[in-house]
Amino acid sequence: MKTYITLLFFAVNLNIFGSNEDSLCMQYHDYQNKANTILKNYPKSDMNGKVFADAWIKAYKKWGVDIPIELALAQAQIETGFNNGKFRNNPYNIRPGGSKYASYNTLYDGVWAYYRLMAKDYLKCKTLTQLLKKGGFVNCNGHRYASYQYYEETLVRQMSYYQKLLGID
Repeated sequence: MKTYITLLFFAVNLNIFGSNEDSLCMQYHDYQNKANTILKNYPKSDMNGKVFADAWIKAYKKWGVDIPIELALAQAQIETGFNNGKFRNNPYNIRPGGSKYASYNTLYDGVWAYYRLMAKDYLKCKTLTQLLKKGGFVNCNGHRYASYQYYEETLVRQMSYYQKLLGID
């Protein structure tokens, strides 16, 4: 038993089993590929998988929250048609403080604002299942993300469509 533990210790230190960074790198590329697979169906969009994967990995490393690409893309499509709304670089129609729509210098800044918001104010205190229930898309302070009464139902439908595009059923 002692020999096994010693060998396991050395194997881990020598990185024989791979590392969390290797796993994150694979997940990053998978996330990016999924986003690109979905986005290729929307040729008018200026969005790309790298922007989403960069924001995802930053949020995951900072808060440990895994924001599903299907959710992020469904909200971007519902909110602005993938950044084709009147507020460029704000693909999620984010309104800090609830009044004026935010404006961001780059598309990444707008996408990052969404991932930060989801990680800190929504998925920190609720599961995805809870958020997607009728009337459930409210933050940790009880404020609703969108006023549309069928928002959750629309998100679920859009996410299901994306899962079919990805071959996930």
